Amino acid sequence: VAKVVGGVGLQEGLVGEFKLHGIVLLARQAVAGVEVLVGIDGGVNLKNAGEIARAGADVLVAGSAVFRAADPAEAIRALTACGEENGK
Repeated sequence: VAKVVGGVGLQEGLVGEFKLHGIVLLARQAVAGVEVLVGIDGGVNLKNAGEIARAGADVLVAGSAVFRAADPAEAIRALTACGEENGK
C-alpha cells in the first residue's frame, strides 16, 4: 500500500490521516483466500514504524529513513527492532 507519490523521497507520510487497521484489512480482503504480505510504503520512519506494525502491516518500506540516515546500518537495526517489538 503506497501512501505517497512513488519515487519521491522525504514525503510526509499520511499515517495519521489514514486508519491503518482499515487499510490493512481492505488489502487483505482484496485478495481473500490468498496468503499475502501487506506492506506500507511512504513516510515510514522510526517515529511511526511501531504504529504501522501494530496496525498489521507485514512489511515496512523505509527508503529515506535508511538512505538519508547518518548511519544507515543503525537505522535498519532500529527499524527492525521496532518491528520485532510490535509483533513483526
